[in-house]
Amino acid sequence: MFHVKFSESFRSRSNVPAILLVAVLALVCIAQAVAPPLCTAQGSCPDPPEPARYGLQPYPGELVDSFDRAGTNRLGNEGPDLPQIWKGYPPSQAELISPYAPCILLKAIGYTESAGWKQFEADYGQEGWTVISPDCGYGIMQITSGMEGGAGFEPYRVAGEPAYNIGTGARILIQKWNALAHYIGNHSPHVVEDWYYAVWAYNGGLLEDGTLTWYGNPNNPRYRWPREAWLCGQDMNQERKDWPYQELIWGCAANPPAGTYFFWDAVPLTLPDRADLNSDPPPPHIDTPSPSHSSCSVVGLPDIRMDANDWNSTVVLRNNGVTTRGTLKLYDQYGVVHWTLSFADLQPNQIWEAPLPSASDFNGSAMVEAHQDVAVVVQNRHPDMITAYDGISAITGITPDPGFACAAETLHLPLIIRDYENLYLNGDTWNTTIHIQNAGTATAEVSVEFFNQDGSSKYTGGPYTIQPGASVKLDQFNCWQLGTSFMGSATVTSDDQPVAAIVNEVNMSNNRAMAYNAFSSGALNVYLPFSSWNWHSLYSDIPVKNIGADSSTVEVTYYEQGTGQEWYDWRDVGSNELEIFYPPPDNYPYGMNERLAAAVVTNNSRDLIALVHERRDQQDYRAQYMTYNGVAKTDSM
Repeated sequence: MFHVKFSESFRSRSNVPAILLVAVLALVCIAQAVAPPLCTAQGSCPDPPEPARYGLQPYPGELVDSFDRAGTNRLGNEGPDLPQIWKGYPPSQAELISPYAPCILLKAIGYTESAGWKQFEADYGQEGWTVISPDCGYGIMQITSGMEGGAGFEPYRVAGEPAYNIGTGARILIQKWNALAHYIGNHSPHVVEDWYYAVWAYNGGLLEDGTLTWYGNPNNPRYRWPREAWLCGQDMNQERKDWPYQELIWGCAANPPAGTYFFWDAVPLTLPDRADLNSDPPPPHIDTPSPSHSSCSVVGLPDIRMDANDWNSTVVLRNNGVTTRGTLKLYDQYGVVHWTLSFADLQPNQIWEAPLPSASDFNGSAMVEAHQDVAVVVQNRHPDMITAYDGISAITGITPDPGFACAAETLHLPLIIRDYENLYLNGDTWNTTIHIQNAGTATAEVSVEFFNQDGSSKYTGGPYTIQPGASVKLDQFNCWQLGTSFMGSATVTSDDQPVAAIVNEVNMSNNRAMAYNAFSSGALNVYLPFSSWNWHSLYSDIPVKNIGADSSTVEVTYYEQGTGQEWYDWRDVGSNELEIFYPPPDNYPYGMNERLAAAVVTNNSRDLIALVHERRDQQDYRAQYMTYNGVAKTDSM
C-alpha cells in the first residue's frame, strides 16, 4: 500500500496548478491498483510466489452455494477435479466412491482459515487483492500446499476465484482422508464425525506414513484443560491457540457467526472421547462418536408434472438431520429452471410439502438441494390413478446398501414392457415410460439397451442429450423396435455424468398405474418386507433380474408372518435374464394360503435386483412398491 503525505509548504503554494494535484492523486490510485501484496518465498511458499489477483469479494450468501457444490462434487468447471474417496473399514474391504466432503466442514474450515470467508482484502461487494497469509496461504481456504504448481489444480485460479479456492480446499481435505492410516467407525465419508482425523490432518498434522502428529492431539498439554467448546471467535475471552485445530472446526460448526449475514445452520458435531486419543500417534481405529451427523444432500426427481394430461405432482420432503434449509428447482426438458422454491428452519423430522406453482402442460423434473440429509417422495396423481416414487440421491455412493437407488453412470431397470397383454395373467395391455434425469453438472449423452426376458439384447436407443437437471421421457409404446407383447428389462448408460431414473407402468384403458426407481447396482441379498398369498385376494409376484456377467442360482425364501414357516423357490438365472417368481399355490401343503409373509431373495453374487408387484385376484393391480436391495451387514458398509 502506498501512502502520500503532503507538507504544509506544498499545500500552501499558490502557483501549483490544481490539475497537478489531481494527476498526483491519480498516479497514487493507479499504483495501489497494480501493486498486489507478495509473500516471501520461504517455508510453504512457492518460489517465485504466486501473485495476488484483484477481484470482487462475494457476500457470504453467494458463497454458501459454492461450499455446497464443492462438497457434493458439483462445481463443474468452476472447481478443480476432485479425487475419488475411500469408503469402508477395515481397509481391505474399502472401495473407491465418487468424491464427497461434508459441506459443514468446508464452511467451518473456510471461516476458521479466513474470518468472514474473505477471498480478497475488501468489504463484501467491493474489490481488493487476494488474502495471503505470511506463510503464503491463499484465499478463503488458505491454500498453501501445491501453490508452486503440479498438484492437480491451477494456482492462479486459487488466488483469483473464490469457488475454485473452495473446491481446492475440498480436494485437499479428501486427499488427507485418503492418505490417513487412522480410521473412525465404518470410515464413511457421509458421516461427518468420521472426518475428525482428516480435519486434524488438514492443518499440517499428517506424516508421510499416514499417521498424525502429536501437535494436534487434544491431549497435548499445549492446549489448556479443561476447555469449553470454541465459539468460533465470538467470545473475546477465548484464544484459539488453546484449542487443537479439529476442535476449532467442531466449535465453529456448532456456533455459526451471528450477525447480519447467514453462513450456515448450527450442526452440533460430536467429538470423540479425549481419553480414547491419548497416544502418539492416536489409535488407528476408534468408534464413530454418537450421535453422528450427516451434511448436505442433493436429490433428483425425474418426473414432475403440472396439469399434464390431467396428471399433477405432489412433492413431500422430510428433514432427517438437524435444522436445515434448501431449495427445490423445477426444470423443463431443456434444463431451464422455471421456478425455485425455498424452505428454511425445517426442524428435525419435520416434513414440507412443496407449494408447486400453477402451470399448464408442464412435464419436467426437479432437484432438491439441502444443507442436511433429506428424504423426498413424489406422488403423481391422475383423477383415476396414482403413482409414487422416492427421490434419488444425486450424491453417488452415499447409501450404505449398494443396491439402493441413487444416481450413477449405469442404471438397471428390471421390468420394461410394451403393448403387453398378459402381464402376470392380467389380460390387459400395459406399457412403460422411462424418465431419465441428468443429476450431474454438464451435458450428458445417454443410451438405453433393452433386453429380452432371456437376457439377449433386443435394441439400443440413443444417444439422448440431457442438460443438467433436465430429464428425458422415453415412452416404450412409441418404441416400435421392441415389437408387440414385449416384456424384458433395460440398462441406462451415461457417458460421464450421473443420471437418475424412474419407470412408470401404465394401463390407461383400465386406469392402472405403478412406478419404481431404477437401481444403481445389485446386491447379494434382497429383502422384501411384504408379500401376500391370497391375503384379502392380494397376490405378490417378484420380478428378479441378474445384472451380472455370469449365471447365478437365485433362491426366494418366504417367511410367514407370525409363525415363521418357510417356503422356497429357486432357479438358475442367466446374465441379464429376467425371472418372475410367483407366490406359492393356494393348495400349498402347510396351509399358507391367505397369509402375509416377508421374503428374502439370495444368490451367489452381488448382482441381484428385484421388485414386488401386488395384484388382486390375479386380474387387477392395486399396488406396487420397489424393494430395497439389502446386503449382509459388514464392517465396510
